[in-house]
Amino acid sequence: MQYVMLTLMLAAAAVLVYVSITDIRERCIPNRVMFPALLTALLVALARPERWSLLLGGLVAGVLLVLPTLIYGLEKAGGGDVKLGLFIGLVLGWPAILPALGLAFVSATLFAAGGMLLRRLSWRSVIAFGPFLSLGGLLVGALLVLEQL
Repeated sequence: MQYVMLTLMLAAAAVLVYVSITDIRERCIPNRVMFPALLTALLVALARPERWSLLLGGLVAGVLLVLPTLIYGLEKAGGGDVKLGLFIGLVLGWPAILPALGLAFVSATLFAAGGMLLRRLSWRSVIAFGPFLSLGGLLVGALLVLEQL
């Protein structure tokens, strides 16, 4: 069973790395990657014994990440981040999604603060959030895999 978890996490890691690079380069998380990844994550979540935890993780991440989009609009908070968060939540589940999101928000805040201190960013700057979501998902996912070994 631990090899199944490792295989799933490696596949998810590949998606996270790809969308991070794309988000940095193009400021976009491509639907052509996220929709198949989301469908796969949902089907895998439904097939696993801990399905309710995985579905709750996806729901929590989706709801938490849709709020900034509703408040600030799609030009400031992208819909791709919502889909990416939903994907990470479906992979990690509840309650593991919480530290993953926490790491994403803290690392993005530190990056923005550093950019402002170095005068490379301003209060009006918009940064790609996908890489920070991916970082949180990768770190927590790695811990879950290590826990299984």
